[in-house]
Parts: sequence; C-alpha cells; structure tokens
Amino acid sequence: MNDWPSRTEVLVIGGGPGGYAAAFRAADLGHQVTLVSDEVRLGGVCLLRGCIPSKALLDAAELLRLGDRARRRGIDLGEPRVDLERLRSWKNEIVEQLVGGLEGITHGAVVGLSQRKRQGQRQGQGGQQGAGAPDEGKMAHGEGLR
Repeated sequence: MNDWPSRTEVLVIGGGPGGYAAAFRAADLGHQVTLVSDEVRLGGVCLLRGCIPSKALLDAAELLRLGDRARRRGIDLGEPRVDLERLRSWKNEIVEQLVGGLEGITHGAVVGLSQRKRQGQRQGQGGQQGAGAPDEGKMAHGEGLR
C-alpha cells in the first residue's frame, strides 16, 4: 500500500531539528510538505539518542554534585544511591514527552510524513525497527499550517 500524497511542493529529507524546522516553515508559508525520515520516531539523533537524553542524565549527575556540596556545608543527606532503572525511565519519559509534542505538531503541519527504519540500522528509542520495505512507512496526513 502506497500512502504517499498525490502532490507535494516541498520534500524534506530528515526528521531531525533541521528537517522538521524546514518542514514547519514551508507549511507556514502555505506549501504542501512531505517529510521523510529514516527513524521510527521524529527528532533525529539529537532528540532520540544524543543531546536531550545526555542533558537529562547530566541534570541527574548535577544533583549528586549538589549533595556533595551540601555535605561540605554541614547538610548530610546520606550516601547517594542510583537506581538505574528509575533513572532510565525518567530520561525516557522526557524524550517521549518531547517526541510526542513534536509528532502532534507535525501531523497538523505536513501533508505527508513517511517514517521507516531500514534493515541493518541501529534500533531507535524503544527498540522498534521496521522491515524497511519501500512501501512500509508510517504515513500521516494533515493540512499545512497557515
């Protein structure tokens, strides 16, 4: 089944910050936009596996540093313990919240959205990987923002 729009004025390749920003701008200008991403979720490396998850974990590390500073000032909160499962879950919640918001905005901004994972690629957030056949994409239809 081929769900590609019958007509598009702007084709944007890449679902990362540059790609979705370009797609939103083109839609704002009244163009029919199709956004193609090789990731299962929008956001690119930055949102899914890079900048955002790293910054969340850096924020958690800062809390450990603050506990050490407090201890030097006479406030002893005890020895810190890290629950890796809860930490990962918290980080994943942040990523999911941002991706969900981005996908919600995208569905109203672009005419077509094709997301697929090619065979042999590393798995994305949540371990999802598609079969990679040319017509096995996730397609969303909406009207351009005006």
